[in-house]
Amino acid sequence: IEYHKLIKALVRLLRTEAATEHEGKYDIPKLSDLDLEHQSVSNVRIMTANIGMIELIIDLADNRINTDKELLIGLTEIIDEGGYSTVNALNHIFFVLYHVIKGKQTLPGVSKKKIKSYLKILKTRAKHAPWNYEVKYALLMGLKEEAEGNLDRADSWFNKAQVRSIEHGNVWDKALVCECYGNFLQARGMESAAMKKLSEAFTYYKEWKGTRITRRLTQEYPQLAQMNQASSTPEGYMPQITAEAGKIVNPILQLSRAMLEEDNLDKQVRILLDSIAQQATVDRAVFVIRNEFDFSIYAEKQKNEDVQIERRSAEAYELPLSLIRLVDRRKKSLTIANAFKNSQYRGDPYIQAEKVKSVLCIPFVRNNEARSFLYMENNQLENAFNTAQTDLIRLMYAQVAVSIDHSILTEYLEEKLEERSQQIKEERDKSDALIRNILPEQVAEELKRYGKVKAKGYDNVSVLFTDFKDFTLFSETLRPDQIIDELDRCFGAFDRIVEKYGLEKIKTMGDSYMCAGGLADRNVAHEYDTAQAGLEMLDYIAQTNSDRESRDIPPLSLRVGIHTGPLVAGVVGTKKYVYDIWGPTVNIAARMESSGEPDKLNISGSMYLRIKDQFDCAYRGKISAKNVGDIDMYFVRSNN
Repeated sequence: IEYHKLIKALVRLLRTEAATEHEGKYDIPKLSDLDLEHQSVSNVRIMTANIGMIELIIDLADNRINTDKELLIGLTEIIDEGGYSTVNALNHIFFVLYHVIKGKQTLPGVSKKKIKSYLKILKTRAKHAPWNYEVKYALLMGLKEEAEGNLDRADSWFNKAQVRSIEHGNVWDKALVCECYGNFLQARGMESAAMKKLSEAFTYYKEWKGTRITRRLTQEYPQLAQMNQASSTPEGYMPQITAEAGKIVNPILQLSRAMLEEDNLDKQVRILLDSIAQQATVDRAVFVIRNEFDFSIYAEKQKNEDVQIERRSAEAYELPLSLIRLVDRRKKSLTIANAFKNSQYRGDPYIQAEKVKSVLCIPFVRNNEARSFLYMENNQLENAFNTAQTDLIRLMYAQVAVSIDHSILTEYLEEKLEERSQQIKEERDKSDALIRNILPEQVAEELKRYGKVKAKGYDNVSVLFTDFKDFTLFSETLRPDQIIDELDRCFGAFDRIVEKYGLEKIKTMGDSYMCAGGLADRNVAHEYDTAQAGLEMLDYIAQTNSDRESRDIPPLSLRVGIHTGPLVAGVVGTKKYVYDIWGPTVNIAARMESSGEPDKLNISGSMYLRIKDQFDCAYRGKISAKNVGDIDMYFVRSNN
C-alpha cells in the first residue's frame, strides 16, 4: 500500500506543470509520514530504497544530476544486500548508474568495478528480457561511451537504444532515449539533428502525459512548442509520423535493425535504397555524397533492378545538379510535383532531357553541412510523393543516415590512410633510391638502420681514376652551359658503364671521375671488371669525338689509371653524406692516372698480376710517381 502511495505521488508530480526545483519536488511522502509501524525491518529498508529511487527519477525528469553521495551509495548497499524483487533491484541499478555515469561522479562506494558489474547484470537481463532491459542497457552504454570520449561508439549505442525503444514500444523509454540522444548530438554541434531527436522526445513525453517534462523542455528549447504545433512537417527537424505513415512504421524498425547488424557501407546503402523503393513509387533512387569539390553518385537503384554501387563523380546528364546544389545550400528537403513544368528547374540539362516529373531530395545535415543526399524521381506521375510517403522516407533516412555517415567517414579515412601510406611508401622509395644513388646499398641500409656508418677496411679493392687532358684549354673555347653539358654526357656514360660492371661510383672532382671495384660482395672479379670498364670509357670518348667536331666542339682526350690494394671506406660527416675511400691504394691509383698517357689505360704492377691472363698488356718499365716513387706500370691494350 505504501509503495503504491509513492508511485501515485510520482505520477502526479510528473504530470503536474511544476518545472522548477521548489515546485512540487517534495510532494513525495517522507518516510516519517508513512504508516510503517507494523512493517518488518526488511520492508522499511525496501521502502527507503524506493523513496531514494523516486527522487532519482524526479531529478532525471527535471534534467538534473543527483550528486547526493549518501543517497547513491546507500542505494547501492541496499541493492547489494538484496532481499527484494529482481525488477525493483534492476530499476534501482538503472537510475543509480544513470546519475553516476551522466554526472561523471567519482564515489567511493560506486567504483568503476561496481559500475562494470552492474552493467554486466543489465546486459544479461537485456538478453533474456529485452522488452524490459535492452533499451536501458543500450542507453547506459551510450552515456558511458560519451563520458569516456568515445563519441562514435556512443552514437552507435544511442541509435541502437532508439531502435529498440521503438521496437519494444515503451513510451517512457522512447522519450528518455530521444532526449539523451538529442543532448548528445547538441553537445557535438549537430544542432539540426539534435532538435529532431528532442522533438521526438517532446512528442513521446506528451503522449505519456508528462506535462511537467514537456513544459521543462519548451522552457529549455522554445522552438519545440512551435515545431510541434505545426500541422505539416517543417523543414529542419524530425517529421512527426502521420496516421497513414504510422500504419507502416514497421519498415522503419526492419531498416534500423538491418542497419545495426551491418557495418559495410556498400551493404548499408543497398539496404537503404531497397527499403525506400518498397515504400514509394520510384523510377530511380540515388544515394549522393557531397565530396570535396562537388557531388558523387555512390549508388543508384532503377525500377525493378538491383542496387548498383557506382562511386563516380556526378555529371550534369546524370543528375539535376542545379536542384541538388539548391538543397545543399538550403540544407532542407525539396519536393517537386512536376520538375519538367517548373520554371525554376526545367532548364536543368538532366530534367530537360529526362522530362522528370515528381522529385524528392532529402539532405543529411551534420555540423551545419550537408554530407549526403537521397534523390528520388518518378517520370510517370505528378505528385508521386505524398505526405505520408515523404514523412516516412524522411524518418527512415534520418534513422540510418548517421550510421551511413559514420561508414562514409570511416571509409574516407581508410582511403586517405591508404593513400597517405602509398604516398609515404613512394616518398620512402624515392628517398631510398636517392640514398642508394649516393651510397652503396649495404652502407645505405646501415645508415637507415643505425643512423651512422662505421668505417670498414678492405683487403683488396680496385680503384679507377679518369681525367681529361688539357681540360682547362678545352673549357676556354666553350660557354659554361656547353662545358656542363659535355661533362654530363661523359659522366652519364661512365655511370652506365660502372653500373654495368657492378662497380661503385665514389665521386667526381671537376673533370675527374673516381670509382672502385670490390666494395660490393657480389663483385668478386672486380679487377677484371674495373679494367674492362676503363677500356669502355676510353672507347666512349673516342667514338663520340666525331660528334663533338660536328658541333664545332674540340675533341676530348682521356687518361685512365687503376691500382689495386687495401683501403678503408666509410661515410664522412653528419650532413650531406659523402661515401669515400682512403689509403695508399687510392693515392697510387691517382698517380696511375696522372702518370699515364692520353687515350690509354695505365695500371700498376699489382693490378697487372691479377689481370695479365685476361688482357693484353704492354710493360712500360718502372715509372716515377709523385710522392710514391718508382712503380712498375703497364698499358692495357685490349682483353684477350
